[in-house]
Amino acid sequence: MNKLVLLSFLLLINCGEKKPTATSPTENPETVQKEKIKSIEINSAGGQLGYVSHFIISEDSVIFQSDMTASENKKIESKKAIPPTEAEEIFQNIDIEDFKNAVEGKSVQPVDGVDQTIILKLDGKDISKRNAHDNKTWNKILQLRSKYVDQE
Repeated sequence: MNKLVLLSFLLLINCGEKKPTATSPTENPETVQKEKIKSIEINSAGGQLGYVSHFIISEDSVIFQSDMTASENKKIESKKAIPPTEAEEIFQNIDIEDFKNAVEGKSVQPVDGVDQTIILKLDGKDISKRNAHDNKTWNKILQLRSKYVDQE
């Protein structure tokens, strides 16, 4: 009988104790650190006139360079500072997992097209996708260029 009372008492004490908090990301998914974007690059190349462009959004600036090798008068270069909060907002609105899952399209250069490659530079690695026009995040990133570049 004493053992039964003692056992009941121990059970009551254990039920009232707080569970320890999770200490590893696998125990508590909310503590998993999200990958952080450092910069976004959009590179385009192709066409009969030899069009090339390079567009970068970094943590503090936007850089755009383009050229048509068939014409000396078509070279464009611009660099503009942006507030870090603006870049941070852009980076936070990119769905990295969706971008990782994008299916790349075939090259369109053989038929006089322009291939476009988007590169997300993350902490310690890059994710690159070419001609992934069927992916929502890829297209969203591509639209960023038109926000910052007046003409190409």
